[in-house]
Amino acid sequence: MGSYWYDPKEDALRVIVKPAKSEYHEWLTYEFTEREPAKATVALKWEELAVPVRIAVPNVNDLWVEDSVASSGQASASRGSTSRRRPTGASRTR
Repeated sequence: MGSYWYDPKEDALRVIVKPAKSEYHEWLTYEFTEREPAKATVALKWEELAVPVRIAVPNVNDLWVEDSVASSGQASASRGSTSRRRPTGASRTR
C-alpha cells in the first residue's frame, strides 16, 4: 500500500511519543525495560533510537484473584470426571 494511499482516518491507534537515545541496534528490537505485576515498559529499539511504551493494568490484583478462582473451579470440575485421557504423546511409564 505504501504512503501514497495512507488515510489517517483508518488508524487503529495513534500516539505521540518522544524517542530517546539508545545503544545501536541493527535490527528492530522489542525489549521489556521495566517489568512489575501491574505495569511494564516495552521499548522499540532501532538504530540509535528507543521508543518506550508503558503498559499498565489498574486492577491487577482483582484480575489475578478472578482468574485463580475461575481456574480452580475448572480444575475441581475436571477432578470429578471418571474418564481421564493421557495427553497425545505422553508416556505410560512412571
